[in-house]
Amino acid sequence: MTISPQIITLTTDFGLTDEFAGVMKGVILSYAPAATLIDISHSIPPQDIREGACTLFASYHYFPVGTVHLIVIDPGVGTSRKLLGLQADNHFFVGPDNGVFTQLLQKGLVQQAYTLDNRDLFLADISTTFHGRDIMAPVAAHICLGMELHHVGSSIDPAKCCQIELPAAKHDGNRILGTIIHIDHFGNLRTSITATDLAAMHNKTELSIQCGKHSIDGLNSSYTAVPVDHLLAIFDSRKHLEIAVNNGNAAKILQCSVGDGVLITYHS
Repeated sequence: MTISPQIITLTTDFGLTDEFAGVMKGVILSYAPAATLIDISHSIPPQDIREGACTLFASYHYFPVGTVHLIVIDPGVGTSRKLLGLQADNHFFVGPDNGVFTQLLQKGLVQQAYTLDNRDLFLADISTTFHGRDIMAPVAAHICLGMELHHVGSSIDPAKCCQIELPAAKHDGNRILGTIIHIDHFGNLRTSITATDLAAMHNKTELSIQCGKHSIDGLNSSYTAVPVDHLLAIFDSRKHLEIAVNNGNAAKILQCSVGDGVLITYHS
């Protein structure tokens, strides 16, 4: 496998108010000063393993083969939960064994899996609250420098790695039932309904989408396909059904939250 030119991506729930994300970068650069560090997001909602898993899976494959992806959403820090080093789809991944790698595991993409237990790779002083800095960052840096994955620790069967349940749409005759799974910076509502779900209704043409007290007829191909401040439905960049408002904030207008239901009904 061709190794990338020392790229490490970072996905965390740290935010940018505290020093956590910056310090973790400092540790990486102390070992691998030529590394290119790419922030995927530091705004994952606190302790939201599901959102971290979805963000990681949606982003990793846009990077060169051999990239190291470091994800730290770790509400179990300081407990006996494992930390993992994976090779999957010819990329490398470092993070806690708490479900953040669920989609890689479910789709059978994991090629190697190891627990991080080679203490020679860690910082000398390990805190009970910041394993991202003291363990995962230095391990990611060593992998980035070309260290073979088996040096991080003990081999583990990928089938024994933690997986979590992820929201999925349900089909019920002429209806598809989904939920809002994410609200982005613009107030757009990503749902658990995907383009694949709608493709399964290939012989149906007219549809309406119900979200709260509001209804949308049909799908749109752009945000500007409807007048300003009007609701629309579109497939987002992850190929999930999205409810949006042209030049507006759908979450505020619809007063919707993550977990609220969305219903598609086919009429012919």
